Order: sequence, then structure tokens, then C-alpha cells
Amino acid sequence: MNAIALQAKTWRGISDFLTEGSRAVSNISKAVDKYSSETLIHATEPVSSKSLRQKADADLANIYYDCSVENWDDDGAIEITAGVIVSTLKFLRALPDSQLPEIGPDPQGEILLSWYKGDEDVFSVSIGENSRVAFAGLFGESEVRGQEHLENGNIPIDVSQYIQRIS
Repeated sequence: MNAIALQAKTWRGISDFLTEGSRAVSNISKAVDKYSSETLIHATEPVSSKSLRQKADADLANIYYDCSVENWDDDGAIEITAGVIVSTLKFLRALPDSQLPEIGPDPQGEILLSWYKGDEDVFSVSIGENSRVAFAGLFGESEVRGQEHLENGNIPIDVSQYIQRIS
């Protein structure tokens, strides 16, 4: 992950810009502004006082900050769009704190969410444009994969069952 560390006063400046200087027009832009400003406000708190959800929100804000331009990895990566961020936020909001994943950018312009259990179990979800949810997992010797869509902020049932299995 190509996250950068910003000083608290830098985050506050970005947060002020998002909340006071926003010129958002579309519903997606307004949603990103709302979530970004909330996330950036929490990002100024010491790590020890953050909940898992605040950490996940801050990780997602860092990814958007770093990866919302073409070629963000200097190897041809596709930009991560506001639509992908909003879909990921909806997905994360549908999870209980105990099931929050590791979060990272994918060079295909998607957000990668990963859960691990022991040495042999891993489950990953990639959230892309138009709320597309691709998933793959290894559970011992069993392998699963598929593709679904995030409908009205609800996690597809089979994806939810795999997350429960690994959590």
C-alpha cells in the first residue's frame, strides 16, 4: 500500500477544505465529501484511541488520497474513483467491527479487502466500478471465487457467509 503519513495540521487543512470549500454537485461527490470529512477528522486522533472502524475509514481515505490519479503506482495503475470509494464505504458500513478487513488499493482501480485466519485461510473481496464485488478465498484445501453486486448497500449473501466463516 502506498499510504503516506500526514501531520495532524495537514489533515485538518484537508478536512477544512472538504467541509467548507466543497463544490460537489453529484450525489456521489457529496457522499465522498461527507465520508471524507468525517474520516479525516477522525484521522487526527491518536491511533490508540481509534476504533477499528475509524482505522478502516482512515485507511480508505489514505488510499483515495494516494490513488485517485492514473498511474499512482508508477506501473500503469488505474485511478481509484469516487464511485469505488463510495461502494467500499457502503460495504464496510454493512460489516460489524469484528469483521473489518485489511484494506488496500488494487492496480485495476479497485479496493481490495482481505481477511486472514491462521496460515491456510484467506478471503479477499475486490470492489470495483458499478458496485461490482469480486471475491476469492482459500479455506484449507477448498477454493471459492465469484462475482456479485452490492445492492442497496447490502453485502451479497454468499460473500457474507464466507466473511463469517473466516472471522
